[in-house]
Amino acid sequence: FTEKPLALDLDQAQALTRLARSRGLTLAVMSNRGQDARFLAFADLVRSLGPGPCTVSEDMFVRLPSAGFRSQLPFPALQDLAVHAFDQIRQIIPAAPTQVTCAETPLPLPGGHCSIASATVHFTDGSVFTFRGGFSGPGHQTSADGHWRVDVPGAGCRWDGQHTVTVLHGTIPGQPPATRSLPPPDGHAPRITAMIDAVHGGPPLPGGLGSIALLDAALISARTGKPATVQET
Repeated sequence: FTEKPLALDLDQAQALTRLARSRGLTLAVMSNRGQDARFLAFADLVRSLGPGPCTVSEDMFVRLPSAGFRSQLPFPALQDLAVHAFDQIRQIIPAAPTQVTCAETPLPLPGGHCSIASATVHFTDGSVFTFRGGFSGPGHQTSADGHWRVDVPGAGCRWDGQHTVTVLHGTIPGQPPATRSLPPPDGHAPRITAMIDAVHGGPPLPGGLGSIALLDAALISARTGKPATVQET
């Protein structure tokens, strides 16, 4: 059982996966946001609005007075926060990602870990996902699940990471926004239970290499200042 992310580049993640398979072991990675019941309900609602391509954006800003291990990371916002977004967007956009353009900038705040990152991901069906997030002060703070905005042809929605989604239909003049309720978050316990069950012959766990491929490309882009290709998994 491991915390996220499994690795910081795709080659290492694939090597660990092959090693576990060769030894008959289950390699389980915590994905507490990408598999959370409330977020999955939001993803279902987005898909019900109609086929893509989608334009999706997320703001995810966290206040964290104590840096902990994050002060050791060259890109703390990407390596500790954006990986959640990469888990989540794979639940919303089924098409394969092709390219990531990313940057992370330190902020003049105490702690040695405060920064803001932006990442734009392009997909084969023309969908685009933009992540903006980091460790910041109170003015930028969002819920832990972030603030989401989604457009599909003819409709869209907004979610502030709480219990209600606002749905808008642009093809019907004068129609007021509708609201949809989401279930409460179900926390870490179901993820841990699923990992333990998988060890004892239960349902297989969802694959996580796609999220690592996005993180890998984002880190390459942040280091080089250029768009990076997302490797196939």
